[in-house]
Amino acid sequence: MLTLQSHVRRSPAPLAAPMDSDLVLMDADNGNYYFLDAIGRDLWDHLAGPVEIEQLCRTFDSRYDAPADVIRRDVIDLLTTMQAKGLIEVTDPAATGQT
Repeated sequence: MLTLQSHVRRSPAPLAAPMDSDLVLMDADNGNYYFLDAIGRDLWDHLAGPVEIEQLCRTFDSRYDAPADVIRRDVIDLLTTMQAKGLIEVTDPAATGQT
């Protein structure tokens, strides 16, 4: 389960190709394609290195005009879907003793 303290980053598996402001991801292992809109692409761009979900939400809160709780919910929902599809890797510093 993702928490605000979880750290996320891109999985090395999917290939990414921009399409205008959107992004297409292809998982070569299973042949599935995923389409991200401009906001999803912005999120993907932030996942190049490990990032704490709370920090990601704060970044999006400053970039987009939406209530903080809506941004938090939407970010976690998208990351949960990406995790289920194997598009991201997740670590929980509390579980591994990291700070």
